[in-house]
Amino acid sequence: MPFVLEASCGNFVGCAKNENEDNFYFDNLIIPIEKNDFNATIDCVEDLSKARAYAIFDGMGGESNARQASFIAAETFSNCYNGCNQYIPNPKQFFLDYCNAADRAIEEMAQEKRLSASGSTFAGLIFSNTEVASCNVGDSKIFRIYDEKIVQLSVEHTDREVLKKIGIKKKPTLLQYLGMKKQGVEIEPFISKGSIKGDNYFVLCSDGVSDVVSPSNIFKYIKEYSTPKRVVEAVLEEVKKMNGMDNSTVIVVKITEQRS
Repeated sequence: MPFVLEASCGNFVGCAKNENEDNFYFDNLIIPIEKNDFNATIDCVEDLSKARAYAIFDGMGGESNARQASFIAAETFSNCYNGCNQYIPNPKQFFLDYCNAADRAIEEMAQEKRLSASGSTFAGLIFSNTEVASCNVGDSKIFRIYDEKIVQLSVEHTDREVLKKIGIKKKPTLLQYLGMKKQGVEIEPFISKGSIKGDNYFVLCSDGVSDVVSPSNIFKYIKEYSTPKRVVEAVLEEVKKMNGMDNSTVIVVKITEQRS
């Protein structure tokens, strides 16, 4: 049975940021490098006549350098996705090829600017035929909501558990991100796949969202509002209400079976 994807993407610069260091890939759009104060919500409805992709990127390395790193990650993703004419028979290989390409591109930028470190997290989804594949590098999150539960599909590449175990309270350090090649560290993307089912939701978000909005609240908003646009608005409204300091980006995708 054919599926329809209804999706919404929203972004909030944050209460303590002058520039937007997040980026996204959504409906063939990325945030232009010169648009450093992007605050908007956009929507789309797509079928699965070809592979569909959504992704979030969170830059690091200081404001302008972080923004450039996330832009490079987003631009590379767009080039890889459109370079194969949106036909992706092997999502796992696509993700691996993309991560390596983005890692090299950010490293080249860092070398050119003589930066000690610059990089970007990545969280992405690819819907193709009857399968969905997810991939992440860093601490941007991916959730799936189905059968009255919310499940995290991504793995957090930080030292959070170590800090918790030894009783130190501070923001966890990223252990994986795109752009680590300069540090002599190989990236290890976490990739998973599953079947597409109707009445499922998928959520991508940067840590500006996940540090403020709990998975249980994301689940609550989905049950309360049902449409991706309203869910995105509710999530970002909570970020603002809680004085979220960081750049915050969220994408919500709803899967619906197209009945004849």
